[in-house]
Amino acid sequence: MSGNRVVLALLAATLPVAAVLVALSLPGVAPHTGATDSGQAINQLYWVVFSIVAIVFVLVEATLIAFVIRYRRRPHADQEAEGPQVHGNARVEVAWTLIPTVILIALAIYTFAQVPSVQATGDAGPDAVHVEITAHQFYWQYDYGEGRYSYDTLYLPVDRPIVLRIVSADVDHSWWVPELTGKRDAIPGRVNILRFRTEEAGTFTSGVCGEFCGTQHARMTTEVRVLEQGDYDAWLADQRAAPDVELGATQWKAACAKCHGLEGEGDVGPPIAKNPILGSPAELKTLVYEGLDTPGTEGYMPPVGYGWTDAQIATLIAYINSNEILAPPGGQGGG
Repeated sequence: MSGNRVVLALLAATLPVAAVLVALSLPGVAPHTGATDSGQAINQLYWVVFSIVAIVFVLVEATLIAFVIRYRRRPHADQEAEGPQVHGNARVEVAWTLIPTVILIALAIYTFAQVPSVQATGDAGPDAVHVEITAHQFYWQYDYGEGRYSYDTLYLPVDRPIVLRIVSADVDHSWWVPELTGKRDAIPGRVNILRFRTEEAGTFTSGVCGEFCGTQHARMTTEVRVLEQGDYDAWLADQRAAPDVELGATQWKAACAKCHGLEGEGDVGPPIAKNPILGSPAELKTLVYEGLDTPGTEGYMPPVGYGWTDAQIATLIAYINSNEILAPPGGQGGG
């Protein structure tokens, strides 16, 4: 009988531990390491809290299982008999009240102490790289100043403080690249700031919109390419000299193709290849600024290019006119 009790006690102790280990092996349970200072602070905070919670879970569940096994009704027991009446113990009751209280207070103090590191609210300094992010249905526009843009791919230099000014051109969005750092909401009429320092070069592809924003929400992804300083400077120089057709191709893929297809063949939105509006700067600007929501048209087109400059309209038209599948009659070869 004593041998059975030992086995049961071991099971009681190992089952909760096994449950924790299984949970850790599941995708999405453990956070990304974080390739920025704030991302690493988030990761550290997660593991501290998780470790304490896991220890409490194992202790409570192991005790619960042990008590269930130890005080179970035996097969030979009288079915009408009552179990032993155990009266309260004041010391035990005080202990299981004070200990969780102390743990929660300690976690709260530690969490609030980590807030400045997680949010990176301090002065970014003169060496900071500033990028303005505009969220649209359903893509991300990155503005580096001096007419340089990228779409759905953010380029940053390594080992530099970064300041992202995040706005929305239509509805609520949320910029989030878990491999880098925490999320920050993009809200119409409000500028939110996200600061961090890049710690390692690489391409981070986990970026998503963290706020449901419409029918194509799942396709509103982004990646971040953190480059060595020399490569980043070269990329900025290339952006200044990049042909309009090349820039317009990235616009088309991000802002138009997600709904209308890469060749304008239609998908969520209707076919638009060779539509005369695509070759008219004035009409195209009105369409992307105002969207389309009329009784005679099925579905709804959001104002996908609200806030675009005339230069951005021109780069998109240049790409359309260069594409024999998309170009409206008489437009191919223009731009």
